[in-house]
Amino acid sequence: MPEKTPLYQYVSQALSTSGAVVDTDGKQLQCLLPPELAQELVTDEEFTLVLPGMEKEGQVLNYEHPLLEHLFDHIQQEGRLAHIVLSDLNSRSGGLRNAFQRTVQLDQGIGEIERIHTGTCGYLLMHFRINAQCQDISYSELTSLACNEETLIQANWLTETITSWPHQSTKPLFWSTPFPVLYDHLQNQLNKTLETVLQPFYQNIFQQISRQRRRIERLHRRERKEILRPLKEDPTQDFQPTLAALEDASTHYIESLEAIPAQFPIAI
Repeated sequence: MPEKTPLYQYVSQALSTSGAVVDTDGKQLQCLLPPELAQELVTDEEFTLVLPGMEKEGQVLNYEHPLLEHLFDHIQQEGRLAHIVLSDLNSRSGGLRNAFQRTVQLDQGIGEIERIHTGTCGYLLMHFRINAQCQDISYSELTSLACNEETLIQANWLTETITSWPHQSTKPLFWSTPFPVLYDHLQNQLNKTLETVLQPFYQNIFQQISRQRRRIERLHRRERKEILRPLKEDPTQDFQPTLAALEDASTHYIESLEAIPAQFPIAI
């Protein structure tokens, strides 16, 4: 196990900021607590915590240690520490400090940025060509999705601004996440947005269906007008043949409308 784990650092910092004296050599924590803090944490005033696998005397520090539950409650009540994760933050002017200050708002509190650690991470930008076909209607669209290669958090800003960035050649980096995992993740994201991407295609199909219905309605109105013309010119003639013809025309009209599907089969 690494010498300084997140748990090791958390306990050391939490106890120190709460008034305890913590002496560390990287493998163990020798702790001396004020009486009131020891009482609140339900522990001795003096104890030693060691990392798992260390052959030293002391209490093994792991995530099941009873100290953690009381320490976490104490830190929350004190409000001394905060862990803030900003999943989609970028800045090209003014530095990250200004971006943090604009983004993080403290409720009934004040704070300052002590230091900023920067690192390098990779983003994957993948382009998908979508081809859809519905009878004689075809549609083709190129859409792009981007995500943080390590956290898999979507980076919509990358697809929007990358065209304006200066391009330069860099050495290829190895992916820390296997490419099949990255591809499956972006494929799932694409499936969630597929209906939005294909909206112009669907609109074209609905318009064609509407045009077919209107054409059939116009033909039916014209047919009824022709059937009623003889009776209109000579009201004394027998109207039974006219009624039969109107009934046949209405039946054919309804069958024609029902033959038009609400949605044509689509191949994507």
